[in-house]
Amino acid sequence: MRKRELLKGVFLLGWIMLAFAACNKIDDGPVLDFNITVPSNWNYYVLSNEDLVYYASSPLENMNDSILEDVLVSKDKATGVGLDQFVSAVITALNEDTSFHTLQFKADTTINGEACSKLIHLQVVYNPIPSTNDSVALNAKVTRYFYVHNNYGYVVSMNALVETYPTYKPVFETIISSFSFKN
Repeated sequence: MRKRELLKGVFLLGWIMLAFAACNKIDDGPVLDFNITVPSNWNYYVLSNEDLVYYASSPLENMNDSILEDVLVSKDKATGVGLDQFVSAVITALNEDTSFHTLQFKADTTINGEACSKLIHLQVVYNPIPSTNDSVALNAKVTRYFYVHNNYGYVVSMNALVETYPTYKPVFETIISSFSFKN
């Protein structure tokens, strides 16, 4: 009888500890309010709750490859701002860079039922060279998707060198087709 009561006590203590652990779950870091899928061989990082929130990059192809193609998602407060106003503000900031050149702009795009705008442009990016403490200027082709959702503006940027962009364009299209906001 005493053994059975002891076992009941152990099980009760175990259940209490499980319930306590469930109620006091340790924060695992920032949580995205959107879904996005990148190829399984890419590295990705959830960074914070505002500004740059997500970064993913392709693997290097060989020993001569030192440039990562990447996807960045930024999130900025946009209370009371519509999509057109948000896009205009971002493009105004981009226009301050003299290497920025618009190739294509489509204001009325929809992806997974969410209204967005699409911008494809050229821009010079700088890649650091750690061995020399210097950097090299590279010509990039960038596709950006702009969203406004729940009082935040989002920019999904997909970047590749002009030379490698045609190879990565289908990958970028698959990535953006996976982008959706969580309910």
